[in-house]
Amino acid sequence: MSSIAAQLQAIKSAVGAAPEPARRPITRPSVLFDAKEAADIDLRAILPIALSGLEHLASVDERFARYNNTLFSETSLDVNREQLTPKENEKINKSISTYLRLLAGYLQLPAALKTLEYLIRRYLVHVYNLDELLLSALPYHDTHAFVRIVQLVNLGNSKWTFLGGVKSSGAPPPRSFLVQQCIRDKAMLETLCNYVTPTKDFNHSRTVVCFCTAVIVECLGAVPKLDTDIVQRVLGFVFDSLNPALTRDQDYKSQSVHDLPKKPLMILKDIRDLSGVLSVLSSEYNTEKFIRLYVEALIDYSTSDDSCHTHLIETIETLPLKNSVERIAFKKHEINPMGGGFMSELFGLVFDKSDTAPTEISDSNIWFSLEHPKQYPKSAGGSKASKASDIAISCLERMVMEYQSHPMDQAKEVALVVFPLLIVNPKTFRVNLKALELAKKIQWEFYTSSSLVYDEVTADKTKNLDPDSIALINMKNIKAFAKTLLADPNMHVEWLINSGNGSRFSRTLFLLIVLQTLVAPSEVLGKQLSLCQACLPALKDEWCHIKPKDNGAGNEINIDKLEKCSVELVKHIFNSDSEALNAKILLCLFWGILRVHSSYIQKDSMVGIRGNTVLHDLFLFFITSPGKNIFQKHLQYLILNCTGAPFQFILKYFLDEDLSDGVQMESLLVLASVFSKCASSEYSSLNESTCMQLLLGFPSIILPLAHGNKDIRSSAVKCIEGLSLLWQRMSTSPQRNGNNIKLPQCMSSPTFGMFLESLLSQKTMISSDATFLPAYISSMLSPHKDMMVPDNLHERFDQPTKDSLLHFILRSAMKLSPYGKFMALSVLKGVGSTLFQAEDVKSLFFNLLDRHDQYWNRDYSVPFLSTYEIQILCLLLEVLFSMSDCANIEFRMFKALLRSLRVDALSPDDPIVVLPCVTVLQTLQPLFFDELKTDIKVHASTVVKFIDLIVALDGTKGHPKRVKRQEDQKRDTFNILKEFFGEHAVASILVSLLDILFLKKDVKQRSSLLQPLFQILSRLLTDEWVSGIVCQYNEQHDTSETPDSSSSVKEAQQLVLLVLKDITDTLHSGHNDAMFNSSNIQLLIDCVRSVKDVRIRNHGFSLIASVTKACPELVSGSMVDLFVAIGDAIKQDDSHSQRVLEDLLSVVVPSWLSRTTSIEKILQIFIKALADISEHRRLALMVYLLRTLGTESSLSTVIMHLFHSLLERVSHPSLSAMSQEWECGLAISVTDQCSYTLWFPCLSKLLKEIRLHKRQGLPEMLLLAMRYILVKLEDTELNFELESKEAADFIQGSLGELLEEVILCTVITKDKKRDSSDDIMKEVREYANTVLKIITVWMSASTYFRGITQLLDHSDSVVKRKTLGILSETARGNSLVQNKQRKARKLKHSSLMASIKVDQDSGPCFSDLCLKILVLIDRGIDSDSSVKIAAISALETLAKEYPLDNPTYSNCLAEIIHHIGSGDIVTSSASVRTAGALINVLGSKALPQLPLIMKNIMLGSHQVSCCPSGNYADGCTRTSARLSSQTTTMLLSVLTTIEVIVEKLGEFVNPYLAEILDLVVLHPECGSHMDAKLDAKAADVRNLLTEKVPVRLILPPLLNMPLFLRSLEWAESEIDESSSRRSLDRAIVFYKLVNKLAEQHRSLFTPYFKYLLEGSVQYLSEDGALANSKQKKKKAKLEDAQVEEKDKQSGPRLWILRALILKSLHKCFLYDNDQKILDSSSRSAPCTCLLLKPIVSQFVVEPPECTKSVMDTPSVEEVDETLVLCLGQMAVTARSDILWKPLNHEVLMQTRSDKIRPKMLGLKVVRYMLQHLKEEYVVLLPETIPFLGELLEDVELPVKTLSQEILKEMETLSGESLRQYL
Repeated sequence: MSSIAAQLQAIKSAVGAAPEPARRPITRPSVLFDAKEAADIDLRAILPIALSGLEHLASVDERFARYNNTLFSETSLDVNREQLTPKENEKINKSISTYLRLLAGYLQLPAALKTLEYLIRRYLVHVYNLDELLLSALPYHDTHAFVRIVQLVNLGNSKWTFLGGVKSSGAPPPRSFLVQQCIRDKAMLETLCNYVTPTKDFNHSRTVVCFCTAVIVECLGAVPKLDTDIVQRVLGFVFDSLNPALTRDQDYKSQSVHDLPKKPLMILKDIRDLSGVLSVLSSEYNTEKFIRLYVEALIDYSTSDDSCHTHLIETIETLPLKNSVERIAFKKHEINPMGGGFMSELFGLVFDKSDTAPTEISDSNIWFSLEHPKQYPKSAGGSKASKASDIAISCLERMVMEYQSHPMDQAKEVALVVFPLLIVNPKTFRVNLKALELAKKIQWEFYTSSSLVYDEVTADKTKNLDPDSIALINMKNIKAFAKTLLADPNMHVEWLINSGNGSRFSRTLFLLIVLQTLVAPSEVLGKQLSLCQACLPALKDEWCHIKPKDNGAGNEINIDKLEKCSVELVKHIFNSDSEALNAKILLCLFWGILRVHSSYIQKDSMVGIRGNTVLHDLFLFFITSPGKNIFQKHLQYLILNCTGAPFQFILKYFLDEDLSDGVQMESLLVLASVFSKCASSEYSSLNESTCMQLLLGFPSIILPLAHGNKDIRSSAVKCIEGLSLLWQRMSTSPQRNGNNIKLPQCMSSPTFGMFLESLLSQKTMISSDATFLPAYISSMLSPHKDMMVPDNLHERFDQPTKDSLLHFILRSAMKLSPYGKFMALSVLKGVGSTLFQAEDVKSLFFNLLDRHDQYWNRDYSVPFLSTYEIQILCLLLEVLFSMSDCANIEFRMFKALLRSLRVDALSPDDPIVVLPCVTVLQTLQPLFFDELKTDIKVHASTVVKFIDLIVALDGTKGHPKRVKRQEDQKRDTFNILKEFFGEHAVASILVSLLDILFLKKDVKQRSSLLQPLFQILSRLLTDEWVSGIVCQYNEQHDTSETPDSSSSVKEAQQLVLLVLKDITDTLHSGHNDAMFNSSNIQLLIDCVRSVKDVRIRNHGFSLIASVTKACPELVSGSMVDLFVAIGDAIKQDDSHSQRVLEDLLSVVVPSWLSRTTSIEKILQIFIKALADISEHRRLALMVYLLRTLGTESSLSTVIMHLFHSLLERVSHPSLSAMSQEWECGLAISVTDQCSYTLWFPCLSKLLKEIRLHKRQGLPEMLLLAMRYILVKLEDTELNFELESKEAADFIQGSLGELLEEVILCTVITKDKKRDSSDDIMKEVREYANTVLKIITVWMSASTYFRGITQLLDHSDSVVKRKTLGILSETARGNSLVQNKQRKARKLKHSSLMASIKVDQDSGPCFSDLCLKILVLIDRGIDSDSSVKIAAISALETLAKEYPLDNPTYSNCLAEIIHHIGSGDIVTSSASVRTAGALINVLGSKALPQLPLIMKNIMLGSHQVSCCPSGNYADGCTRTSARLSSQTTTMLLSVLTTIEVIVEKLGEFVNPYLAEILDLVVLHPECGSHMDAKLDAKAADVRNLLTEKVPVRLILPPLLNMPLFLRSLEWAESEIDESSSRRSLDRAIVFYKLVNKLAEQHRSLFTPYFKYLLEGSVQYLSEDGALANSKQKKKKAKLEDAQVEEKDKQSGPRLWILRALILKSLHKCFLYDNDQKILDSSSRSAPCTCLLLKPIVSQFVVEPPECTKSVMDTPSVEEVDETLVLCLGQMAVTARSDILWKPLNHEVLMQTRSDKIRPKMLGLKVVRYMLQHLKEEYVVLLPETIPFLGELLEDVELPVKTLSQEILKEMETLSGESLRQYL
């Protein structure tokens, strides 16, 4: 398949597979997932699946590994085969082809489908690699995977079309289907041969080779006759396959068969009577090898296939297997060497006892037929029953005799084979009795030690055996086996359990034997217990295997009558439902186990205390096994009768955190049922001791009520309900003698019942909320209140009752495990310190605390605290130290506090040490710390002396004597310090001193410490002083180890600064100069600039801020250095440093501003420093600085400096790059932090500052500012407030200021003297225009007009011109916004689209603006003419866009008239246009000025145009024959103004009509095609004259025949005699006049059309339209190139003329009521027929290429509509079939054109005639119907549709179906 074809196929497949969105969801092709599911799986999720599959394939065949980096690489995710080149697709196809060939051998593996899924999704192999995909899947044609693959592909018309049935049905095809296809399609056979043929590079796998070879061989065998064609197709495959150079293995050749595959075996098995056929063949041929392979294969598959099992038995019975028995037995032993022995399996081949065998069986299986429930197999096998029994007995005897001398392990297997036969069955009693007899001969202890019964039945009695007798025999043998088992359980139990894993009889016999041992007398109780322990796992497995249902079958079993039950069960041993029987036996067994343990517990009551693993396993089995509801009675019996302490037994199951929630829940339900049973009246044998034990367990039941699991809480509530019932029964029954257990006083009183009722009343809340019970009990037993419980709950019981209940619960809980104790204390935590009133709790607390201390002291002789013990200790500490009255805590508790707070560095993460400390610290109340008090007073002089002592340790060097004296002083100082503080370094001593000074705030005369502390700070900043201390320390201590002084020095520096700040903060502002000096300030500045530690620097800044508050004048002298230090510190990126700097700025900046108003220095320092810090810190610092400086006054300056910094830092960047810099982002973010009331007025200030600032890069600054303003104008708050009336005045004022500044800035950009690139200037202007557009939209009209008026007062003429231009553009934009038809123009030009509407409020401002414009117009001659022209144009625009009833316009018109006659033609032209605009607005109010207007206009027009009449001949100043642009502009202005005058003042133009007609008709510029615009405008004026000028002024001369004929002659006259050509323009004007006259005068004008028919026919005909035919023949050769060029341009005008002619004819026909033109009986009939063909010929006339090149050109649709109306009205007016028939014929003939337009026009004319002629059209139907039949078969849909509609209308009209005539 070529690349293009493959891509088309892919598109076709994709389109074909694309679902309809409205009908079904989107699907995707997939072999792993459902199609809908695959649609939700992304391709990136498929790749890991494919890679895992590829990895598995690579482990099987290493050749797959090389595709890991090609087809399945990460880069393959971006491959799109539709977009690849042919070479790239060819490369991928080659790789996919080799991979699919390799994959063909492993497609049965799931891993292969995983990789194929990715190939389908990524590479579309089901589209592009269809052949390779299907060939690789073909060997697996009978699998579901093959069907899935076929259903994915689009078979189309390929060779795989035969698989269409597979795709639709979903059924896998058999191989015979493929063979038949190869026979039908030899190309398919050849494809298989070519595919499987080996090559030097690749050999297919065995699977593929075998499949293809089989298909080829079967195809050759099925062909009736081999011809040359088939042989040639296959021969190449045969030769290449036998070539050793190509085939590296032998898969292509015949092989020695060692096993028979399953498929051939299934085929052989289906052959009818194969055993008989083989039997006959074996008598004549040596078939031993084949039979052996066949039988071995049957053995292999007999375990999984019942049919193979049946055929195996049939084969063994039919064929001679004398020499194969040993081989078959060995084979069977290989298959199942452990499952009961191979002898048992071999014996089963003859005596099949399968429970699942089918009903339809062969007659040879006699053994099974005797046992089969169906009658047919019994009758079939009855005749051979005796023979089968004889064979079975013979086999048994032979087997026992052969293995008597064998080792014990084989005797064990023989015993296993015989074991299920030891149950006597009425149907096989002979075999069973023989098995019992032979069992003694087997050397197996279990059989030889048992007294089996087999000789009580004689041969005569065997025929009359009844079921009871057989049951008696079986019972005796079972008892014998049970006796043997009890004699030595350890010896036989394992073998017996294995025996029970065989057939169903083996399992039943095993269970009955065990049951019989349990019902034996109690003398062997110990052995019974051992047997129970040994057999319990097997019994549980059997129960889980059966999974019985709770159908009530076990209710009839009674524990006291197990002996009777066992006898009954033996009688039903041969029931068909063996599982139901075994389930009953198991229930009896479990009862027997419980009875044995009950008997044992009665003899030895200590067993319940020591525990029993069997009971434990049995209990867990009962509550978790399938059908657990069956064991409810078993569980109750186990708890009450088999355990010495019932509650203690069950307690561990619901208070053990290691058990699952399900076990805890079930154990609580069991306990609830036990409570209910003990409380019921049926429980007559009430054991008071047991009931007392259960009641005393109440405290433990409370704990699950607070469990996190809702089901456990609900189960615990049921326990409380049962316990309440039991307590009620015990409280009402008299106490019996001999009961040594007594209830405590709190439980024996009625208040306990009330307590239980209170709990049960809240059972819903307890079950739903785990936190409710702790709150409820705490509120009930203590004054603690909680919102979850009733307010008066604590009043229900008196205090003694509360104490007794609480102590009882705690006393019982302290006997539980650590987990139980923790749960109990968690529930009772809310009672508070009352917990410690219980001695048990207190002793527990101190015990845990002692063990905690011992662990802390590394005493490991005691056990470590467990997790729950740690939690208990933390809980008790939390309760203890959360008490409100900490003062009343006894001393022991304070000691406990100190002990729990001890933590050392050796165990920072040890929970035993850390958790108690953390708990105490989190719990301690503030009241506790208030008890700690001290009264120590310190005087400052003492501290000063000590500081002087330390300062005296100077490290400087000088004169030797002085140095020696200083060293002696230092040595003395060290000795003094050593005497007081021991062996500590001076730095440590200094830190301690400073720490004391920082903590002691009440030092007397603390301010006197300032200068000494500054001295300390100065020393700490000196490296020599610090190193001198260290050296002296080393000399004093004579050590080589140098102490780490850096941390101590840093700590000392921090403390010095903190103490200094603390003291400075206490000073009042001012009058503190004596306490500080300038050196102190400089020292602090040097400190913050020199240190690197952030904390020290922050403390230094905080101190400077405090000093500035205290002594502002002192700090002001070092302000510049301070700001430099602040700039360096801005880079500190943490919140604390930011707060410190903010506090410093709030103090320092006002101090700076008090000295100077300039903030440039501050801003330069700060902005330079901001470059190196993070964005969020820049914003925070800048916002804070602005607030300090004053946001409203400083915001614009800050933004300007940010832009200036950006331009200095970045050289010649683009705007997009600059907008990404941090300065721009910071400028926007800063204003985002402010309200619009702050930043909006600053926008105009920003532009003003930039404009007035004398810096380089002004255009770039303006560019950044304009972009910034645009961003801010999108602010949400501002846009929201625009609609607010409250903010209107503020916003409008700011908008006016911004308008003025933006316009002034745009003027700057036009200054060519500035050194800036044109691109930047252009960008600035574009941004400024956008800003103007936005703010103009927002501005009110008053604000806008005032702003423009102010700008017009500017001294610069450039500003005035720019302002007037913007005003005009804004006014024009007003109409663009309102007129949707001019949308294209709005999109094309980036002009302002603001809508400024003049209303009552803005009227005065508008008038002021107009008067201001008049002032500019009336300036003297020396004024700038460009300003005057711009002002006149602006006034024109205002008049056009704001047509108001404003008296100002009258003043403007009076003034403008004087400028029409200006010597400057440009000014005159503009004045004329403006006058026209004003007249259009004023209307009749302009009448007083009309004479002067007309006079000046005509004078102006004749100055530039030559007048043919000669009235103004002297006025023309034009000398050139060509029109100049100024002349054209002037004439257009004049014509436009005249048009307005005629439109508005048409009734008053009579005095000027001659001059107007002279201008628009006689002037050559208006009709000689010198300028298209002039021609169009003159035509408009002429048309308007006919409309607006009263008819009485025009109609009489036109209706005069000579005048009409003169006009016709003028229209048809030749404009150039040399070319003999008519003027199309004259004809167009004439026919426009004809249309107007026909429309106005209707039937009066109709007779005049007879003069127009000849001209109309000529213009409508294709020849003779432009020139006289005779003259054209004579002068055709003389036409020059200029005339030919005009001919090319005449097409649109001829189109207009013909449209006007058709409109005129339509009106003629419409108003020809008297048939003056279309009278078929008159002489005009030939003329009418003469008109018909030219009109119809317009169907095929091609329209001009561009209908917009000439004004008023009608569209094709308009002409078509006119043409249809013309012909249709022509037929209606004719009223006779004399014209109808030729008209209908001509129209129908046009429908046979090849183009769609003539067909559609013809059909429309036919439909018009049909709709208007109605029944009269019936005469035309015979001619119309054949044409209509052709059109119904047309390829064009519109033609066909219209034809169908016409046909329906014809049928409706005729009343019959016309389709029979088509």
